[in-house]
Amino acid sequence: MNEYAVLIPTNKPAHLVKLDGTLAAYQNVVDGYIEVVPLYGINADYVLIINEEGKLKHLPLNRTATAMYDNAVDCIVGAALIVKRGEEDIELMNKSEAEEILETVQKHERISKR
Repeated sequence: MNEYAVLIPTNKPAHLVKLDGTLAAYQNVVDGYIEVVPLYGINADYVLIINEEGKLKHLPLNRTATAMYDNAVDCIVGAALIVKRGEEDIELMNKSEAEEILETVQKHERISKR
């Protein structure tokens, strides 16, 4: 069953979260209205869910999510959630998919802390 996402907080290590896939669940995790941000390269099958008003609210920089976003002119602030890019919408992952993505995120965490 697909009910997992990878949460990348700004002040703690990334970890798996179990969600019900509703808009309210996503909004609760990022603490506000959501914005879906595409990932590119090796992560092209996934997207970040972030707080749409994060920069206006002066949320802290999320170094790990920014490193994964890999955009030379923008950054990610606040908590970020990684989910799959679906055919028509976003989708949660099964546990093994989420654990695989978590490993990638953890590599970015180590790099972003240097």
